[in-house]
Amino acid sequence: MDLNKYYLQRKPFRNKYPYRRVRENYLLFARESGYLEDLFRWITENPETEIVKKGPKRHCFRYQNYFLKVYKVENRLKDLLNLFRLKGALKAIRNYWILVARGLSSVEPLGGWIRLGLSGGEYHSGALYPYLPEVRERLHHFLSLSSSDKEFRDTLQNILTFLYRMHRAGLYLRDPKITNFILTPSRIRLIDLDGLKVYSRPREKLWRRSLHKLALSLQKAGFQGIEELSEDWLPREAKSSTKAWACL
Repeated sequence: MDLNKYYLQRKPFRNKYPYRRVRENYLLFARESGYLEDLFRWITENPETEIVKKGPKRHCFRYQNYFLKVYKVENRLKDLLNLFRLKGALKAIRNYWILVARGLSSVEPLGGWIRLGLSGGEYHSGALYPYLPEVRERLHHFLSLSSSDKEFRDTLQNILTFLYRMHRAGLYLRDPKITNFILTPSRIRLIDLDGLKVYSRPREKLWRRSLHKLALSLQKAGFQGIEELSEDWLPREAKSSTKAWACL
């Protein structure tokens, strides 16, 4: 039994990604038929892509006007275990819908693919997103600010408010570093859902750890005076509105 195939057949998932296509041991799914055709073309024709990021577990590509994240087969044992748990792409897509259900914002997956059964190749799954060139531009702009700038402090408050809302919903990032967010002074969106952990209630220890890791990422980026972060950085209205939201 392949848990991933069963998950794809569930009604909530089929409603969100109604377009399907199977080729050999690939199962593709998408919100719209055009996304499905572009995914099929990537798998079958091996078109030119731009490497955005390469890591030990995931590769990220720019493909046409898309951002494509593919998940590597690490070893034969983990490939076998992936038959009994969600593969990386499905887990990230599921995490997106968990986040949205709690009133938080991210980048919506347009579709994806999995290899059924044992992978027998370099990748076992992939997720397709819109390519957002402004993500890098906004990050570079934020990193050019000084920690004394009002825009820096407003943006940081919004990041902390976002993390606090996650905390009240029992959601935590394994590594909440500054590069995991789309940064604007008025709106924050999460762009990396691979490390999302879901709990039935808030965990104070994990909340403190999130603040500490975010502070470390700011220090590594060169910002001074950010040795520690706490709820004191949160605007008063964020605490009151978040607590009210958490009771819904």
